[in-house]
Amino acid sequence: MTAVSEGSGQRPERRAPRWMKIALVVSLAFNLLAVGVVARTAWHLRHQLGFGEAESRGFQSFVRRLPAERRDEVRAIIEPRRAMLRDLRREMREARAKVRGLFVAEPFDATAFRAAHAGMVAAETRLREASQGVFPDIAEKLSAEDRRRLADWRERRQRWRERWRRHRDRSEHE
Repeated sequence: MTAVSEGSGQRPERRAPRWMKIALVVSLAFNLLAVGVVARTAWHLRHQLGFGEAESRGFQSFVRRLPAERRDEVRAIIEPRRAMLRDLRREMREARAKVRGLFVAEPFDATAFRAAHAGMVAAETRLREASQGVFPDIAEKLSAEDRRRLADWRERRQRWRERWRRHRDRSEHE
């Protein structure tokens, strides 16, 4: 405490107790620890599970990592079919949305639902058939190492999707 004369009109300077300063430092340490854990988890998800910027764009993220000559060969296979596959994927999403809408609609129209469901299956089949030739053609252009890396890449993405589905399903049932 600072000594102040009684008649000077100044108030004595107040200082925080020592325990309060220690508590502040400990609190700061815990906050920094929490931020570090969150940052490490985000880094792990982004880089180890294939959820980073380059990975988030699908197959093209794998193609970008190929050597230049193979990258060009793979893109030459994909490019002519890109617009058609995009349209088929859009058609499939629209068919799925229609089925979902009819499924939850009241009153339930079984006939319309069956027709929409058949349309969705047909759209999915068209997409699968259209993409059937793409993957074998690409596999022919890849080296054994590239095919192994592609298989690992697809497996990581599939594991991520399965984890996400399990998490989403758990969240929906709670």
